[in-house]
Amino acid sequence: MRKLMPATAEIVDLFRELVGREQADETIKRAMKGQGGFWVQETCPDGVVREFGSREPVGRAGAVAAALPAMPALPANRPARRAGA
Repeated sequence: MRKLMPATAEIVDLFRELVGREQADETIKRAMKGQGGFWVQETCPDGVVREFGSREPVGRAGAVAAALPAMPALPANRPARRAGA
């Protein structure tokens, strides 16, 4: 995923830094099962738009957004960090 979706990989890394690896990974696992809580859409280097995770059910999105006010926006021209960097 890191090569295919580099901006998403950086967002996952930042999310782990903000809330801790264990909580972030649990949230992402739930999202990958379709339970919402973490969703990213990225136009990948190959030009294909891909999604990762699942969108929050209607009515809960505001609560999730409010819970992560410190999540920084990534500039469109910022290169993704390399794993281990």
